[in-house]
Amino acid sequence: PKTFYYTVAMNLEMVLFAPMESVIEPHEEPLKVFVVISGVVMSKNMRMKRSGASFGEDALSAWRSGLKRGYQATALTHGRMYSVKVETVLKVMHRVQYSSFAQPAMENVALLRAVGLLCWFGQTLKTSILES
Repeated sequence: PKTFYYTVAMNLEMVLFAPMESVIEPHEEPLKVFVVISGVVMSKNMRMKRSGASFGEDALSAWRSGLKRGYQATALTHGRMYSVKVETVLKVMHRVQYSSFAQPAMENVALLRAVGLLCWFGQTLKTSILES
């Protein structure tokens, strides 16, 4: 439902980064999911994340479990990204009006990557809302 996307979009935070800046430290608490808007970030397994790519989705399955991140993400260029707190995403997903939409994602860990796409879509909606 569109209201789900709007709610997530209104909770996105803009983050600016510089070359060689650490975005995710190894062994830190997994509190946020990120979506690159511009620039390049190197994430786990030496994967380059560019505009539209998400990372940090492991936070959705690790949140409040005591698990820590097992990798580092480092900016390779100047850029921008959006972040959203996992707690916020999960609170929105647990709202009664979104239960039928959120239930499959909560039950299937493979679908958690879809939240990165939701963040990207939400970011696009937020931009269009703010511009109108």
